[in-house]
Amino acid sequence: MNADKLASIVIRHATASQRLSKRDADEIVRLLNSVDKDIAAQIASRVAAMKVAGFDKGPATSARLRDLLEAVRALNDQVYSKIGDKVTGDLTDLVQHEFDFTGKTVATVGVDVDTRPPSADFIRTLVTTTPINGVLLADWVEGLSTARMKRIEQELRMGIFQGETTDQIVRRIIGTKAAKYTDGVMNLSRKSAQSFVITANATVQNAARLEVYQRSGAIPFVEWSSILDSRTSQICQSLSGRIFAIDQPHPTPPAHIRCRSLLLPRFNNTDPPLHRTYGDWLRGQSAKAQDEILGKERARIFRDNPKMDFGDFFRKDNTYMTLNELKAHDASLLSESAPAKATINTAALDERDRAYVLEKGLATGKEHLVGYDRLTGEEVIRKSGGKDYVEFTDSLVKRLDDPASEIVLHHNHPQSSSLSHVDVKIVERPGSAGVWAHGHNESSFFVERGSTPLNDSTVKSIGDYFRRNLQTEINAGRITIEEASLLHNHLIWLAVNDLGQVAYRAELKGTSLAAWLKHEALFKRLLEGLK
Repeated sequence: MNADKLASIVIRHATASQRLSKRDADEIVRLLNSVDKDIAAQIASRVAAMKVAGFDKGPATSARLRDLLEAVRALNDQVYSKIGDKVTGDLTDLVQHEFDFTGKTVATVGVDVDTRPPSADFIRTLVTTTPINGVLLADWVEGLSTARMKRIEQELRMGIFQGETTDQIVRRIIGTKAAKYTDGVMNLSRKSAQSFVITANATVQNAARLEVYQRSGAIPFVEWSSILDSRTSQICQSLSGRIFAIDQPHPTPPAHIRCRSLLLPRFNNTDPPLHRTYGDWLRGQSAKAQDEILGKERARIFRDNPKMDFGDFFRKDNTYMTLNELKAHDASLLSESAPAKATINTAALDERDRAYVLEKGLATGKEHLVGYDRLTGEEVIRKSGGKDYVEFTDSLVKRLDDPASEIVLHHNHPQSSSLSHVDVKIVERPGSAGVWAHGHNESSFFVERGSTPLNDSTVKSIGDYFRRNLQTEINAGRITIEEASLLHNHLIWLAVNDLGQVAYRAELKGTSLAAWLKHEALFKRLLEGLK
């Protein structure tokens, strides 16, 4: 009962703390907003002056642009210095309270613990040296400041190069009143600041609680407790309810940005979990909710196997297995009693189909499609199309919608670009095992389902990001339209792959490889800019 009492108090306290974190985050956003008018005024007045003088003045224009950026950077540095001081002070006060509250909470169940707060130096050290999602507090603030300035400079240069009016450039950066200034690039900085404050609060609170538990000498174990809802991350789903020895290395919250998990104190590791595991919670949800969280195929498996261990859905790194990995896992459980099956040489089938679509495509200049079921080796389609499309047959659609199928599709791309968004959407179908696109310059691109659902809005945002930046490089004469067109989609899927929403790989050859090697530094910088 003592453990239950402690858990109840800790959970209720953590819930209230989340409301405090949101308030703290809003205060930081208000501080950020306090310099928006000054930044807008600097941009408006100086860009207007540059327009009067003319943008074709060469070094003179460059000097004016440098002066403008320096003026904006001074305002930006000033506000982030204030943010750093405020966050450090707020976190110090929060940690002091957390030590006091947690010590008194543990004492209520008869544990003899020193409730005197640690020294001010100890608390400040905890605040400034505890990594927040792997980054120290000061580095976090510096990174936020640098990222915002980089976004402002990027949009400013783009607006000038594209010949936009002064008002258009200001709106591009600040946003519009009609949209409550959420449509300007600076809104990304507000969201980043909010996420940072919420994550920082959770980090130092969890660190302070754990310090009290360890100092007590009477709490040998902790239990990972995750908020159970449709927003629970994969890693927190997998860790929910797990018990760890406090004196051994173990994961500690937050596990990711805006993580809501915490560690509950335990006196042993034999009693049932203090908090419901994610799998138990999910069993009580509607089929629709299960489908939305797990995906239709995983949810069907989950419902069809009431005694299934929810942990079977995860890899060792606490991310979802792909459906193919899960199917292989399940197949291994049945392999001892199942009759031997003929081995399907999928590598040979892939090479056969690649050669076919390229031969036909090079001869006709049109797209061609062929596909097979890798469970049986059966060919499911062989069809010619137009210049940039092939219509699916009804029978292929039916097979792609059948979870018992594993359809692999091959088609050619006359322009030698990577997969389109339409191509990639195919892998969301339950019967898809992947899609290949083969460029006429011998490049090949492959995609299959990722560990998390594909988010169309995210794909669009990433596509817009690369389009804007590549257009800037084209306008500046640093890359050709042909080179950018070849690799635009490839960059998108590399970024989406990093998010786990697809599993994407490519082999660049010919003109695609030459363009990549020529502009590799640029492409890597753009990809890094999304992180």
